[in-house]
Amino acid sequence: MSVHAGAVVPPPEPREIRGPSALGGDWRRFLHLTWLIAVTEFRLTYFGSVLGYLWSLMRPLLFFGVLYLVFAEIANFGAKIPYYPVLLLFNIVLISSFQEATLLAVTAVVNRENLVRKMHFPRMVIPLSIVLTSLMNLAVNLLAVFVFILIYGVPVQATSAFILFDSFGFR
Repeated sequence: MSVHAGAVVPPPEPREIRGPSALGGDWRRFLHLTWLIAVTEFRLTYFGSVLGYLWSLMRPLLFFGVLYLVFAEIANFGAKIPYYPVLLLFNIVLISSFQEATLLAVTAVVNRENLVRKMHFPRMVIPLSIVLTSLMNLAVNLLAVFVFILIYGVPVQATSAFILFDSFGFR
């Protein structure tokens, strides 16, 4: 309480201070903006490139070739594991996708500093769009892995999709 010229004035009532929410108010706008940035990022990644998507597919395949040569041919680790090459390629694609999404999402807001400073929008859109772009890359890479599975002769059943769901933690 403060005293002004003999009168006692009560302190002002505390007011609620609200900042921007993570979703920016409207969840539809948030999802639309996330999708728009993710699709744009996916297109720009391969735009103007001579090899385009082929290069992003070759990285896990070349890594697979090196690991298969070292572990299956030289060290003979995969001899007792059925369909070892398929399992190795599938896991390389999954881990590299998780690594890409994590590494790029951590620094995404800092890398897009010019966009963050100039526009008012929910900041959570940026890392989520990076993760969504990585999921798009994963989907295309899994198509290539599926072709490899068919070429290698692995029997594919309807329940094989549960392996993918289980690897992502869905039960």
